[in-house]
Amino acid sequence: MTRSVAPPEPPPQQAAAPSPDAGWADRLRLAARRAQAWARRWTALIIFAVFVGWISLVSELRVVALGAVDAEVTRIAPAFPSQISSVSATCDDRVAAGRTLAVMRNEIMVQQYRTDYARVEAELNQARNAYDARMAAAAEVARAAEHEFRAAVKVRENVGVLRDAMEPLWRRQQVTLTDWLEIDNNWLKALSAEAAAEATWRSRTADGERARLETRELIAGLEARLTELGKLMTLSGNHELTSVVSGVVTMCERKAGEVIAAGEPVMEVQSDKPPTVLAYVGAADLPRMRNGMAGLVYIAARSDPLPARVVSLPVQVGRLPGRLKRYFWQGQEWQQYAPVRLAFEGTAQAEALDLRYNERVDVLFEMHPNLGIPVWLLNIF
Repeated sequence: MTRSVAPPEPPPQQAAAPSPDAGWADRLRLAARRAQAWARRWTALIIFAVFVGWISLVSELRVVALGAVDAEVTRIAPAFPSQISSVSATCDDRVAAGRTLAVMRNEIMVQQYRTDYARVEAELNQARNAYDARMAAAAEVARAAEHEFRAAVKVRENVGVLRDAMEPLWRRQQVTLTDWLEIDNNWLKALSAEAAAEATWRSRTADGERARLETRELIAGLEARLTELGKLMTLSGNHELTSVVSGVVTMCERKAGEVIAAGEPVMEVQSDKPPTVLAYVGAADLPRMRNGMAGLVYIAARSDPLPARVVSLPVQVGRLPGRLKRYFWQGQEWQQYAPVRLAFEGTAQAEALDLRYNERVDVLFEMHPNLGIPVWLLNIF
């Protein structure tokens, strides 16, 4: 059996002596790394300085503001609690003034109005019957008073004839003083009785006329109430909500079968009138705003802005509406804002009709438009 013999280990190599050039190379590499680090620091510092300078310059060249579309919006709502029977329009539908948008019904009010209608109708029939009886009685009383007056007139005429016949005899002293005074007193009594009978007749006639007018007024009131209840009964059972303006339906979440409270909107219709924009400018920038100043309105759904112009400036500042807040420092305790109104001009008015009330926008005002700085450059930050 043959034994294997391990090869002999090689002798250890001796370390090479350091070369003088190696130290200079390390120092050069270290200096290069330090120079690169300083270059990066200076580059970052220069970029930061350029950034701060550009921000300061841009703040002088422009004013930016958060804004919202403002338009004439009509709320379509019932005047009483009711249930939606049907809906004939949906969102983004263009509707004309007078078009029926929904039909409402309140069964409880319909039954209540039916009960009131039956009660008032019974009162009306009773008043009409009472009118006939009352007028007949008043006419009878007036006729009786007239007969008494005619009789008093006849008595006065007869006594007057007798007095006229006796007066010559009295003057010739052919009748006694007692007889003449009796005849004269009877004539005076006849005159008084005639006047009293005439007054009674006229009073009874006036009472009858007053009764007639009062009863007719009562009947007219009941008839008007009956007509009103009929309309309310029809309205409660089939109340049509119509659009009072021409425009676009912007709110249509309500569905048939839902119960709506009085005054709660079923739909909202935005008018065809061109909308405007309320741009909330920081209070510090308000002195830079002028009537007639041009602005660019940026909308999320559009790539290019719409031109607009300032039409009114506010008289006071306030808080930013909650729907426009993006950061905590936009609260009223940090900053105040002034609502500047802009109107679209030119062809932008037609394009702005597609905007919706309260739609969020951004507005850019160029402070020095004559410099010719590209808008995209002002929008870098």
